[in-house]
Amino acid sequence: MASDRNAYNKYNNGTLQPTAGPSSSSKLPSSAASHPAEEELSRLGPHEMANRLRKAEAKCSKLSSEHNALVADVNQRMQMYLSEIRGLKDVNLRLQDDNQELRDLCCFLDDDRQKGRKLAREWQRFGRYTASVMRQEVSTYQDRKSVV
Repeated sequence: MASDRNAYNKYNNGTLQPTAGPSSSSKLPSSAASHPAEEELSRLGPHEMANRLRKAEAKCSKLSSEHNALVADVNQRMQMYLSEIRGLKDVNLRLQDDNQELRDLCCFLDDDRQKGRKLAREWQRFGRYTASVMRQEVSTYQDRKSVV
C-alpha cells in the first residue's frame, strides 16, 4: 500500500499519474528467493535464458496490464465519486436556499400574526367603547322617554 502511494501522485484532475523514479518494491536484493542467483543463471544455456526472459516479460506485461486495469477502475470510481459530490453540493445549495426562504416566510408570517393580534385588540377595545356609548345613549333615550 505504501509503495502505491510512493509510485503515484494522490491525483491530478481525478486521475492517478505515475511519478518519476523507482518504487520501493524495485529495491529487492538480488538474492531474493523468487529470483535465481547469478551463478545459476550463468550455468543456463542461451535457449533456457531466452525462455526465462520471455516468461519474465510475459509476467511483467500481465502485471502491468492488471495494474493499468486497477488504475483505470480507481480513476473511474474517483470520477463517479467526484460527480456524486458535485451533485450533492448542488442539492445542498438548493436546500440551503429553500431553508432560507422558509425562514424568511416564517418571519413574515410571525410579523403578520403579531399585527393581527394587535388589530384584534384594537377592535376589541373599539367594540367595548361602542357598547359603552350605546348603553349611555339607550339610557339617555329611556330617561327622555320616561320624562315625556
